[in-house]
Amino acid sequence: MADHVKSIISSHFPNYNNLSVGIEIRYNFNPNDSSRLRKDVDMADLLTNNGYFPIYLIFSSISPREDAISRLTRGGWNFLIGNQAASFMNELLNVDITAILDVPSIREEIRTEVTSIMRELFNTYAFRQACGS
Repeated sequence: MADHVKSIISSHFPNYNNLSVGIEIRYNFNPNDSSRLRKDVDMADLLTNNGYFPIYLIFSSISPREDAISRLTRGGWNFLIGNQAASFMNELLNVDITAILDVPSIREEIRTEVTSIMRELFNTYAFRQACGS
């Protein structure tokens, strides 16, 4: 399994150096504020400093903002956008994730679950300590 994953990653990222990977997945990418970009740059630093290869997947090819992507690339992220991102996931998992995510009932269930997870996360002791609240 590890060889399969490394092979797929290497085929998409020539600069991949057999590290573990950290993957950020977005369907739509529309960073409207510098705070979001700073957090993404910080996350790339955190991943890199802990021995991970940061990969950023954006499934929508109509939403990317080139200036933001350039900034995040300089910050350490390795991007795949649109069909390249979908192809990467398909090769990696042998599943057409975009077809699955287009099913309305699945999309709604994911939204519901993510909302629940985020509510729980924000109420944890660790989160409150990290945010000083």
